[in-house]
Amino acid sequence: MKEGWVKEYFLIQINNKSGKGWKHETASYLSKSTETLFEKYGIHAEKMWIHMIILSVIALGVISYAAFCTVHMKTQDAKATREYVANYTEQIANMIQMDVNDVINTVYSLSKAVEEDHAQGDLQTFLDQKQELYKLDFIAICNLEGKIQTIAGTFPGKPEQMENLKNKEVFKDALDKKECAVGISNGYVMFAKDLYANEEKTGTFWVGNKDEKLRDIVSTKIFRKEKIGSFIFDGEGEILLSSDLNNPYKNLEELFENGSMEEKQLEDVYKDVSEGNRSLFTVRSDIGKRYFFTCIETEVNDWVAMTTMPSDLFTGFSDSYVKKMLACILAAFVVFFAFFVLLFRSNVENGWKLERLAFRDDITGGINRTEFRIKYQELCRKEKAEQYTLVLMDCEDFKMINKSLGDKNGDKMLKYFYSVISASLNTENEEFVSRTEMDHFFIFLREKNREVVCERIQHMVEQINLFRDTDISRFDVSFWLGACPVEGNELDLTLLQDRVRAVVQRHWCVG
Repeated sequence: MKEGWVKEYFLIQINNKSGKGWKHETASYLSKSTETLFEKYGIHAEKMWIHMIILSVIALGVISYAAFCTVHMKTQDAKATREYVANYTEQIANMIQMDVNDVINTVYSLSKAVEEDHAQGDLQTFLDQKQELYKLDFIAICNLEGKIQTIAGTFPGKPEQMENLKNKEVFKDALDKKECAVGISNGYVMFAKDLYANEEKTGTFWVGNKDEKLRDIVSTKIFRKEKIGSFIFDGEGEILLSSDLNNPYKNLEELFENGSMEEKQLEDVYKDVSEGNRSLFTVRSDIGKRYFFTCIETEVNDWVAMTTMPSDLFTGFSDSYVKKMLACILAAFVVFFAFFVLLFRSNVENGWKLERLAFRDDITGGINRTEFRIKYQELCRKEKAEQYTLVLMDCEDFKMINKSLGDKNGDKMLKYFYSVISASLNTENEEFVSRTEMDHFFIFLREKNREVVCERIQHMVEQINLFRDTDISRFDVSFWLGACPVEGNELDLTLLQDRVRAVVQRHWCVG
């Protein structure tokens, strides 16, 4: 097969200038159809972006509002739980206060009767009657040495327990003020008031009841398999009464030893209570479960009522629905984000397609005549155009080749021509090529020397006829060649191309 070679090189110089320079034609280098296409796409793209922004704002607004409502609902649920535990604790404190005050009033009444009638009647009979009437577990009178002189009912322990209570500061202060003192010892709620005769202390009047009634008040309540527990502790933090019969804790330090107080320290709790305020705080157990605690001072000595309940007692049933809601919100966000990404990619791809449609050749994948003109005008703007030569390569008898190979393979042949020519150009020197018509390839070479241009074109033809890296059937391919150097930076490209075509039409052959 004959290799392609350059038989003749025809060079024509154009000294005259076009009536209009490149500066005046920059606004009209696009065809009317292309300009209309760009205009329509610009309007469409602008509308699409506006719609995307509006859709994004609406979708994000709805998702944000739904998330806000969900979080707000959980916050309100937690607030309602806190209020409930506070009200519940206050109710316990009031019930304890009422029960204790009833017994205190009884103590005042009986002790006064004893003081007034001590020498006038049978004291033992009197105490037995009152013990049965008021359903008290025991009534006792102790002398100044603390020994029991008279007793109705059964005393549960030893006299030393009475003395231990009397030694407590709060208990002692109440007696010193001639008031009824109250304490809890060995499962009994014990009341004491000193007896006087002629302003002289003669002994101590004692009344005791089992703590069952108070324990019923603070007993554990079960709601949705969760426990609501209550405690009674004194000013020193000692736990006097617990809803748990098997309570292993003696004081608050032991109770909170395995948990972490999130909002307050124990000292803050004591301070709040001593100032007559509610103390509400959160404790996280060693297994991570959160509990609400509320402490409210009673008017009985320094006793404080405390209640604990799980923070999710009333909201636990809704947690699954909240999780589902959050999952739906997240899914909606993911779907919206995916839709937004697809829409954005579609918009970008449409832009690429438009660019290819406007500036790319469908067959070769290279630049088309519009982009070719833009690149030439850029050279003129940079005042580099006069360094170039415009070359036209026209394949000889390409119609016969196309007919022989078929349209599909013919297109592959043109793409092959373009790839070889393009690979032979020096991109650093801003050389470029475009297929502007059927088998016409216009090339801008940064070279003004006739012999060098001829050698470079001959080399391109030789490389084309090697048919490397392609499955196209081999042909001896020849080209008609026309060329013209660019003189000046304001020459019209159409005039240059027409002059080069004129050279080719004179049938100078390369091949």
